Amino acid sequence: MAMPGFTHRLRLDKQNAWIAGVCAGLSRTLNVDLDLCRLCTFVAALFFTKWIVAAYVIAWFCLEEN
Repeated sequence: MAMPGFTHRLRLDKQNAWIAGVCAGLSRTLNVDLDLCRLCTFVAALFFTKWIVAAYVIAWFCLEEN
């Protein structure tokens, strides 16, 4: 049973990917604009570089492809 607000299960979205599809999959799951998700990730990476890069790489290797 899906939680309210979540439209899909979190997976990599290779069709809309720039690098690995993590932001595309996250924006698809949360039903937000893809450009907004990429912008938020970029801004967060400016302030928390090690944490965001580590989380991105972990998500890249752990999430399934669509």
